Amino acid sequence: KNDSAESGGVPDFAGRTVCKNFLVGFCPHDWFSMPKRALMPCSKIHSELMKERFDHHSEAAKYRAWYEEDFLNYLQPIARDCDTFIVRERAKCRPKSAGGKVVRMPPDVKERFDEMEKRYADLVRGSEEAADTSVAKSKELMGQAMVLNEELDTIRAKYTTEFQGEDICEVCGVKYPLGGGGAEWHDKQSHMKGKTHQGFAMIRAKIDELLGKRKEWDKYRSARRKEYEPMLQREREEDRPRERQRDREKDKERARPEERAAEAPKEREKAREKERSRGRDRPKSSAKESEHRDRDRDRAKERSR
Repeated sequence: KNDSAESGGVPDFAGRTVCKNFLVGFCPHDWFSMPKRALMPCSKIHSELMKERFDHHSEAAKYRAWYEEDFLNYLQPIARDCDTFIVRERAKCRPKSAGGKVVRMPPDVKERFDEMEKRYADLVRGSEEAADTSVAKSKELMGQAMVLNEELDTIRAKYTTEFQGEDICEVCGVKYPLGGGGAEWHDKQSHMKGKTHQGFAMIRAKIDELLGKRKEWDKYRSARRKEYEPMLQREREEDRPRERQRDREKDKERARPEERAAEAPKEREKAREKERSRGRDRPKSSAKESEHRDRDRDRAKERSR
């Protein structure tokens, strides 16, 4: 396939549906799953084939300069938001408490521990209920409960440590316990293996890299103004109707619960009126039927005479 699309000789990778951030680095739109820290979704194409065509294009340097400048403008607000998050969350870090202890269990251990606690409560309750009918059964259940309670105490002691306070990572904003207060799966070193830390580390490293390339972009500044920026403007204008349509759909979605709430009293009133109407109709119908029966009896009496 040729390097260029059919319209205007624009390369395939320059199409509006292709993610330019991915071409010059990466697209972190789905890296962070926490709602407070999630990025805007990206519906564009992330294609290694497009990246290969981009890298081998005869004017790759020009397109790279354009896309890298946009990429920097995209990444910097993400890093600033992270810095603001860190400042805000640092104030919430808990200090070291005198004599304070903390229990930190890995998720699988915590799940098993919760199941054992529920089983212990069931055994104690069963022992109390059996006491009225069978002392032997009550003692048996209480014995099982005490054995289980000892296991719970052992697990709790294993994961209980002195609380040394908390700190927050200056790269990603993840909080972790200080000293020996954390489990193996959550401390200063282990959190660095997590997706959040690795993602923000890559973003900050890329920002530093791109800041060092700004002088290289200057040679393509004139071409950017003449070729690239008008193309971006056209794309924005073409996207505007779709954006307005999406906004209208979102507004409708938000309005639906309010409309349903507003209509609910009317619907209830209609239902009540319907019931009242039925109630009014029933006596009339019964009266008419009774009148017909009385006339039939009178005719029958007349004939019998």
